[in-house]
Amino acid sequence: MRHYDYSQMKSVELNPKTLGWYDAVVIATDHSSYDYPAIVDAAQLVVDTRSSLFPAPAALGTRRITRHRNKTVLC
Repeated sequence: MRHYDYSQMKSVELNPKTLGWYDAVVIATDHSSYDYPAIVDAAQLVVDTRSSLFPAPAALGTRRITRHRNKTVLC
């Protein structure tokens, strides 16, 4: 099993100014508490690895992104 030292990592505040500083935002896990439309609005590029922005047709809900789709990537 791999062990990593995360002691040097730090959290950053999730706000439009902070998100705009990064080249890309990666969604690695799906949480209902995040405001995904606001993240997409503020980020330069969003890589969605969990289908958080574009859920399957059977699971369509309030998180479907309809604007700024040109800066989102579904992986």
